[in-house]
Amino acid sequence: MQAIQAIIAIITLIKELLPLLIQIVAAVEQQFPQSGQGAAKLEIVRQTLQATFDGIQGVAVSFEQAWPAMSAAIAGVVALKNKVGEFK
Repeated sequence: MQAIQAIIAIITLIKELLPLLIQIVAAVEQQFPQSGQGAAKLEIVRQTLQATFDGIQGVAVSFEQAWPAMSAAIAGVVALKNKVGEFK
């Protein structure tokens, strides 16, 4: 049952954070538009989210638990923005 609660907490977190994740990804891309730097850009996003996450007490799941889902959501956002031509 605890695993199910963690899954629900992560899904809820991603749902709530998705607009913010999109904004962060867009901001990083705007500041660093060079292609071929995806790993470095993702690291900036990860560090930003982790620093914020670590500053909050009483979160239902740890950053380490949530990061795989967050990074998958970020990858989806980047893929879509690349496909529609918003990112180079």
